Amino acid sequence: MGSLFFFLSLISLGFLVFGMFKPGKVFLGAESTRGKVGKVYGFGFLVLFIAFVIALPKTSENDMPQSQAEFFKISKEYAKMYDSAGDNGATAMQRELTEKKSVENRNKALQQFQNFENWEVTVKDVKMNNFMDHNKVTNFAELITQFGSKYGVGNLVILVNSDRNALGVSDNVIIEGSPLYNILLGLKEDQKILVSGKFWKRDNGEIFEKSLTESGGIRSPEFVVTYTDIKIR
Repeated sequence: MGSLFFFLSLISLGFLVFGMFKPGKVFLGAESTRGKVGKVYGFGFLVLFIAFVIALPKTSENDMPQSQAEFFKISKEYAKMYDSAGDNGATAMQRELTEKKSVENRNKALQQFQNFENWEVTVKDVKMNNFMDHNKVTNFAELITQFGSKYGVGNLVILVNSDRNALGVSDNVIIEGSPLYNILLGLKEDQKILVSGKFWKRDNGEIFEKSLTESGGIRSPEFVVTYTDIKIR
């Protein structure tokens, strides 16, 4: 239905533009004026375009799997708390303490999450890389996906290991020739996919987040994961 409204709105726009130059070709008779063309086709275009927008599929946090919605809710709440740390005349010391507490509490609240299944994400990038293992070069892929931004608040990024020396063993990367690697070859930027996998954990049980700065870690966190399944929507 949305496509039909969009098509009709384009037709109305075309008649509107054409009628501004040749109103007699659009309306017959003495009343074929630019004013009438503007009123009829301008109003028609506006109504049809609004109908097109209304007919677009609606997305909300309720569309997410329950675990993803809860994960997103926690991240969003503590990100807002972090950003409001300097409100109400807070001193620099008070702001820093509130920011630090926001990060610590966010990390504790997310400890409950071990795995994720069929989370709805958007492909942001697919990078190819390699490492040397027992004198053999192994190619692997890094899939960067994002969820959250389409709901209007923040960017939450899920990463696969891209730094073997810093993050640990190579078993968690997507190796060339594996089923997931072959899927990655066909992915495009901004494509919607479903992903499953598990979060990397630190020794204290917190999810591994690899941002270089504290503010980046809570505003646009980069959670390191192992993908176990990728589905094309």
